[in-house]
Amino acid sequence: YEQGYSPYTPGDIECLLADLLPAALARKINWLCEVGSADGQISFELLKRMPQAPLALGIDIAERVLRLYPFHRLCGDAFKLPLADSTVDLVCYPATLHHLFPFEYSLAELNRVLAPNGLVYFLEPNYFHPQRRFFMSNRFLYHLYRQANDTPINPERLKDVLESMGIEVLQLRYINLHFKSPGFLQSIQNFISGLPCPAWLERIVMPWFIMIGVKRDTHAR
Repeated sequence: YEQGYSPYTPGDIECLLADLLPAALARKINWLCEVGSADGQISFELLKRMPQAPLALGIDIAERVLRLYPFHRLCGDAFKLPLADSTVDLVCYPATLHHLFPFEYSLAELNRVLAPNGLVYFLEPNYFHPQRRFFMSNRFLYHLYRQANDTPINPERLKDVLESMGIEVLQLRYINLHFKSPGFLQSIQNFISGLPCPAWLERIVMPWFIMIGVKRDTHAR
C-alpha cells in the first residue's frame, strides 16, 4: 500500500462518491480535509468531478504513505488535528474511524474544525454484518485474517454521537465494495450482495456503510 496501490474498482469509486458528490456540489466547499488520507484517492476522485475544485488537505499519521497524497498534506494525529477552529468545509474519514479508539474523542476534534454548514463523510465497515461480527468476536481468527488495530463502529451509535454534537445525519447507506483482487470470502460477499434484497435487510447483507452529516449553523437566522 505504501506504493500507492488502490484496492477499489472503478465501480467502487462511483459507489463511494454517489452520495458525497451531490452533497458537496450543493454547498460552497473551500477546504476539504481527508483524515487518514493515505494516498488520497477519495480526495483525488472527488476533486476530478467538481467544476470548481476546493483546496484539499490530507492528514495521516503514517508519513511514508502520506507522501503519496497529491495535494497539501500534514503528518498529524486525528485526536489532535493541526487545524484552526471552524476552518474546514468538508471532512472525509475514508475507512479511518474504526482505527481511532475511542472514536468519540476524534469526533470532538472533527466538531472543532468543521465549519458551520460543513459536511462530514464516513466510510466504515458495517458493525452489523455477520462476517465482521464473527471475526471481531474472535480476536485470534481476526488477526489471522488481518493484522490491524480495529474497533468496529456501530452506525447507530455514530449517528447518536454526531447528532449530540449538532451534526445532522443526511445519509446512511449500506453498501458492498467489490475490490480489484477479491479473496475467497470477498468473492462470496460479492455474489451475495448481487442477489435481490429488501431494504430492511441491507444492514445485515452489506459489509460497509456510508454516512454523511452536516453541521448545523447555530448562528443562522
